[in-house]
Amino acid sequence: AAVSGHESVLTYDGIAQASKLGVKLARLQSEVNLTTTCAARTIIRCWCSPLHRCRQTFAAVSGCCAAYQCPLPQPKVHWDLREIHFCQWQGKLRRQVALEDEHNWNVFKSV
Repeated sequence: AAVSGHESVLTYDGIAQASKLGVKLARLQSEVNLTTTCAARTIIRCWCSPLHRCRQTFAAVSGCCAAYQCPLPQPKVHWDLREIHFCQWQGKLRRQVALEDEHNWNVFKSV
């Protein structure tokens, strides 16, 4: 896999996984709403990274929740939830970085 911190999109597998999570979350919320009168148990806030794939993930999860009548609130986009940029390592394969910059790669992996 490549060292990455750049903008990307969800794969079909990622969308399917997010949808499965949405179904599970909706079912859990439905169970909570049926077994308790405590409205505080429902999800009242959501946060999301500004990255496109994170917004895609939220859309898939929240779409499934809405289909089960357990809608999620609109997410607050939080800019501190972004990924880091890997400078000269960006986009290179991990094994390539380990060969070209062994010392710093080992330090990075030990943290």
